[in-house]
Amino acid sequence: MKSSDGAFTASALANAAGCTTAALRSWRTRNGLFPETAGAITWNRYTFLQVCLVRVLVVLIKHGISPADAIWFVRDGNLEIAVKAAIDDYGMSSLVEFGRSFGKEHPQFQLYVDPEETVGSLVKRAGWITTVIDLAPLIDDVRVALGPVSP
Repeated sequence: MKSSDGAFTASALANAAGCTTAALRSWRTRNGLFPETAGAITWNRYTFLQVCLVRVLVVLIKHGISPADAIWFVRDGNLEIAVKAAIDDYGMSSLVEFGRSFGKEHPQFQLYVDPEETVGSLVKRAGWITTVIDLAPLIDDVRVALGPVSP
């Protein structure tokens, strides 16, 4: 399944990503997630990439990242580029790092983390605390949850 595949409903997205449709609606209307779907006259449809982005958002929140920071990372932190590269197999690392130094307004992120990099260097770069996410298993979980897609 490619990043642009699918025309998934909000219900299918929520089920595959592990959130409620109410949470998705809130993230879209209050936080500007997927602005291209705002104001649609018909039912919103989502791509496989968007479903995977919401899955990452849910995992970040469940692991203690504030909803505001998680939404920022998904919406403005260029996470879409890394998730698309992992889905479409651009041959880059599927590891991303998300960190926040005390007193900083926005978290820091690093896309395509070298799998050989040490935890110490990751924490040093982030400046305080860091979360490392392997996108590949999250994407695989979404593929399984969505099932086969009709061509």
